[in-house]
Amino acid sequence: MFVQRAMAKVRIFDNIVAEATTEVTGLRLNGINSRGALMPDFVATRQTIGNRLIDWAEGTEQVEIASVLPAWYDSGSTATGIYIESEKSFDDTLSGGWVAYIPEYAASAATSGASLTVITRDTTTGETREWTYSFADRLGIRHITRNHIYEFIVERNPSVSPVLNYTVCPWVDNEIKIPDFN
Repeated sequence: MFVQRAMAKVRIFDNIVAEATTEVTGLRLNGINSRGALMPDFVATRQTIGNRLIDWAEGTEQVEIASVLPAWYDSGSTATGIYIESEKSFDDTLSGGWVAYIPEYAASAATSGASLTVITRDTTTGETREWTYSFADRLGIRHITRNHIYEFIVERNPSVSPVLNYTVCPWVDNEIKIPDFN
């Protein structure tokens, strides 16, 4: 049985050199879907994405298009990430990351305001700073799709401006071990 998560995972990792005396202390997503999620659109059982013909009715394809109404996007809603020590980056070189789970949202003129805020702290002065990146304008991300991981790695000393490297990958592998019943 193939099951698709109804959420997207957004995470950031701190890869700032220790000598920079700056650390990532949080993430906030500004402008999210505030109404929930639906099952993928099975009405159009065959849909072309790029040059691929997708048969959603099979239930085994990765969802590539948000299945919610653009009106569900709420520019005033935010999601705050939590720190998870055991979180690992795709290449397993970084661990301990800030993670937020959010419902997908469809691209529209309104969603161009959605942004990611990286919160940093100077480890010598305690001063905090916030760096906001527009998903659409600065990062080129037009919509957030369920069952995907949006991974950001913060590099360079953010006393000037952090450098964000990112990747978006399908969230495909998950094994659940169910113990025997008595």
